[in-house]
Amino acid sequence: MERTEKRKLFVNILITFLLGLITFNGVIHHEVWADEAQVWLLVKTLSFSGLIEHLPNEGHPPLFYLLVMPFAKAGFSILSMKILCWAASLAGVFLILQYSPFNKFAKAALVLSAGYLYFFPVIARSYSILAFLIPLLCVLYPYRKSRPFLYCILIGLIACTHVIMFVFCGILAVYFIWETVIQPRSTLNLADKKRYIYSVTIAVLAMLFVVSLLIGTPGNNTAIVFKLKDLSKSIMLVVPQFFINFVDYTVTKTFVMYAPTLIGVILFIIFTLVSMVQLFLRDKKMFFLVFAAVLFQLVIYIVWYRAFIYPTRIAVAYLILMFGCWIALNDSEYQSKFKIDSAFWVNISIGMIFALSIFNGTRYMFTDLFYNYSASKPTAEFIQKNIPSDAIIAVTNDPFSLGLYYYLPKGRLWSVLKERSIDYVVWDSTLEKIYVKKNWSRIVRREFGKELGEKPVYVVFTIYSDYAKNEIFPQSDFKPVYTSPPSIAAGERYIIYEFVKK
Repeated sequence: MERTEKRKLFVNILITFLLGLITFNGVIHHEVWADEAQVWLLVKTLSFSGLIEHLPNEGHPPLFYLLVMPFAKAGFSILSMKILCWAASLAGVFLILQYSPFNKFAKAALVLSAGYLYFFPVIARSYSILAFLIPLLCVLYPYRKSRPFLYCILIGLIACTHVIMFVFCGILAVYFIWETVIQPRSTLNLADKKRYIYSVTIAVLAMLFVVSLLIGTPGNNTAIVFKLKDLSKSIMLVVPQFFINFVDYTVTKTFVMYAPTLIGVILFIIFTLVSMVQLFLRDKKMFFLVFAAVLFQLVIYIVWYRAFIYPTRIAVAYLILMFGCWIALNDSEYQSKFKIDSAFWVNISIGMIFALSIFNGTRYMFTDLFYNYSASKPTAEFIQKNIPSDAIIAVTNDPFSLGLYYYLPKGRLWSVLKERSIDYVVWDSTLEKIYVKKNWSRIVRREFGKELGEKPVYVVFTIYSDYAKNEIFPQSDFKPVYTSPPSIAAGERYIIYEFVKK
């Protein structure tokens, strides 16, 4: 290894280490919220076969769950899941710094972007694994013919990480079989032909497994339902979030659309379009891959999810754009026809896209250090210290109370929706009760009539505007005993009422 290469390696390891220290501080302070708690509760409670049977209800492929499951089964805390995501994110940072063809500005913007500064390393979800796997795929791409099994296994792993990557992986598999088997079929020897076909079969089987596993999700999960009704409304909900939330995550309602945000979003859209034009001019194959893969994600959000478009999801879409630009810039034989598609301007545009998110990531990093990401932890601490262990604690909204299920002992909470104590949320038709107006005085008397004279009864009410209008608490029957502090995650705040028998 030459001296310059050793120096480059040392500097990149040092930068990765320093970023790791900064982000690990966030990992330690971050409170578990609903989506993180659900993963942990599932892998801790279910067997391998039980998990595979349940995953259609989740709507997610199994890779992330299977990576986390050994730690949960071995008795580790949820910190192990957080460290796994943190380490995957840092590995992605190192690969970008060490192997990507981007210039210093673009590399700095990528590794300091909202994704790698906060959302991937701190929020423990499957997207964090993609923050490593996509850069790794970029590194392996030039060796796809000499290392076909490794390359196709990686495509299969990405497909098994999240359903939004399905088209990305499918197109890469088609590209691979086209350029290794179909295109050179007249000159290809039998041994290589078999090797390439066997390799791509791995990726195809992984995708078929995902399809067979999740084909029942729309009829199994009440939160993921194919719906073309109000399509224009869904588009108007999803598309603006896709461009706004990476620059200024509006879900938390901490910011309004003020001038700097508006300017940032406009620039974000402009540089996204410029990058796509540059990609079209440099490598039409990569342009089609990025366009189709990101469009598929948008379609998923519009017709199935119709929910908040979290920055992690947006960051993954832009990692796909990074992949396309990375591969296009690695083409040493390409001759620029226009100034806009020169390597310099490609770096500027991709760098500006990620640089525009740095403020968002920095804001969330510091906010998470000083405030509660979820109010579940302080609420659980209040319950443990102030509510008798034999008390009945009824929860009004299981999905937004998953953090409480994690922080409290098993069996401490009673689900009104399921009419029993639960270990994790099943996204079935019982959740539709959330949208029904409820008189809690009547519910408590009906459900706990026999225990009212023997045990105190409490109701934990989730403060979330979309559902709060359906809750009725007569003051004569209930008295508030606790209101949680504000939380960063929307909906993860609570009021605890004590039932007062008259």
